[in-house]
Amino acid sequence: MYRQFKGQRVGDNKRVTGSLFIGNIPYDPKRKTNDYYIISLYNRPDKVNPKTVARSIGLKDKHGKEIYDKDKFRYKDEYFDYESRVEWNCQFAC
Repeated sequence: MYRQFKGQRVGDNKRVTGSLFIGNIPYDPKRKTNDYYIISLYNRPDKVNPKTVARSIGLKDKHGKEIYDKDKFRYKDEYFDYESRVEWNCQFAC
């Protein structure tokens, strides 16, 4: 199953989604650090801030919107009013 990533593009902070690539574009073997890129549907690599990268968990909310790691959610009914954040935990998911 294909799981996409999202992140904020460097420069204009626009949110982009697609496949994650960690490396150098263009490739430079002398460079020691790697950048994070999200390659969109149109094969355009967008450099993103690594702190904003989140992976889809493969589920959708009640509005049909994809849920990502680090997303905030709120549960409210007549007894509870609960707000939290989606968090990946390999101990329970793997």
